[in-house]
Amino acid sequence: MGQQVSRDPDTPSLVLSTARGVQGFTGAATGAVKETAGAVKEVVVAVGSEDREAIRIQKKENWGRVEEGDTLWDLSEKYLGDPTQWEVLQAACSRELGTDPLLLLPGSHVTESCIARAQAQLQKG
Repeated sequence: MGQQVSRDPDTPSLVLSTARGVQGFTGAATGAVKETAGAVKEVVVAVGSEDREAIRIQKKENWGRVEEGDTLWDLSEKYLGDPTQWEVLQAACSRELGTDPLLLLPGSHVTESCIARAQAQLQKG
């Protein structure tokens, strides 16, 4: 009726080696999962940093961008806090904005260094 279990002396070692094999595969699989999870985390962090860098660059590019209708008066008020200092701004930013105070080209940029030059000139008096 029922089957009898063999009392083979090799049975314990066979079970033990099978258990070790399963444990080895499980350990390898766990290691692979952890490695994959680590790689995924690195990719997510990298993509996030790329997005943050792209946003930072875009903000920096738009920071001093001259728009249609901007005047030196407007830019001087915006960056120096005093619209009457437009001549100082124009002189400090002539490389960036050109030498003609009546011709500001949309898309040109007022850079941080030209603002620093203008502020230094204002401090000298």
